[in-house]
Amino acid sequence: MTRARTEKRPVHASRGMVVTNHPLASAAGVEMLAGGGNAVDAAVAALFALSVVEPMMVGVFGAGHAQLWLAGLHTVIDGYTVAPAAARPDMYRPRSDTWPEYMEAEGRENSVGLRSVGVPGTLAAWCEMLARFGTLDLPTVVAPAIRHAESGFRVTGYLAECIAETAADLARFEETARVFLPGGAPPGRGDRLVQPEYAGTLRTIAAEGPGALYGGALGRRVVEHMRRAGGLITLDDLRRYRTVERAPVRGSYRGFEVAGCPPPTGGGIHLIQILNLLEGYDVAGLGFLGLGPQDPATPEWGTMLSDVNDYLQTAPWLAIVPGVAIVVSVLGFNLIGDGLREALDPKLRGRTGKFRERSMFWFLGAGRRRALRGV
Repeated sequence: MTRARTEKRPVHASRGMVVTNHPLASAAGVEMLAGGGNAVDAAVAALFALSVVEPMMVGVFGAGHAQLWLAGLHTVIDGYTVAPAAARPDMYRPRSDTWPEYMEAEGRENSVGLRSVGVPGTLAAWCEMLARFGTLDLPTVVAPAIRHAESGFRVTGYLAECIAETAADLARFEETARVFLPGGAPPGRGDRLVQPEYAGTLRTIAAEGPGALYGGALGRRVVEHMRRAGGLITLDDLRRYRTVERAPVRGSYRGFEVAGCPPPTGGGIHLIQILNLLEGYDVAGLGFLGLGPQDPATPEWGTMLSDVNDYLQTAPWLAIVPGVAIVVSVLGFNLIGDGLREALDPKLRGRTGKFRERSMFWFLGAGRRRALRGV
């Protein structure tokens, strides 16, 4: 076994900190704070900058959720995509009805190309956050992103790898290939990437606000391209888009309240479930990866993790509507966690059976039985 140790140097600050996946995006946020802006100004500036320097992860034509905890307010802005009005349940032909390809369509139409694109929500959500809770204007907040798109930036190893891995898909779209496959090849780490057209798009957004996309000239260009190339989004789809304000989903971990974004995203629910599982174990005593200081991984541990993964991938009760999810979070997260721990216990595995055979209510019942037994 090869032992490796990786460390990152900690960052220290006294009056504020911005953390993102790219230094230029973090710097954009810090620039807002230095200019007198607040945390929301910094967050939105960082997001716009990320749409330039990490376009595979963040974009104005994407989807996302924002959890805001401000003085007197704890809320979530749901800026997720919605299906165009022309979308139909039978518009894709599934490749399989079983895992792992049950979510794949023939020709990958549900994941690559214009027919896979939903009505975007991120730009609406970012601008709403800024207007309601920020202090700076949109042109100021978008300025760092425009600067990086127009002047260019050094490609990171992460971006270079992502472009290389998806080069065949990117090559299918002429304008995309022109920007991200210059000369027909992916850029290397350290190469400069310039996006003058996107800088122009950002300038339009800065000048006209989100209306530029949701019914304005930018939206009309998008719709015309959709019409010519076989997409589904119409100008009415863009005009009708609205964000949704939701209550956070809540749970607890070792006496601390934990809050996260509610469905349609699964992140908050899964985070609380994971923490509820860990709450029943001596995490510090388990050591790195839960293996203890010296013990190698055992086949039983690997099998249990595999069963958990299989169940979470296929459990029908994880596909739940927002209202039901919040009820479950209030009434049952800790009991479900107890039930999952019982199923993970090697001493009880013969009695509990495979995870895929158990419903949410079995895990609730198992947790309740453990609570009644006092274990």
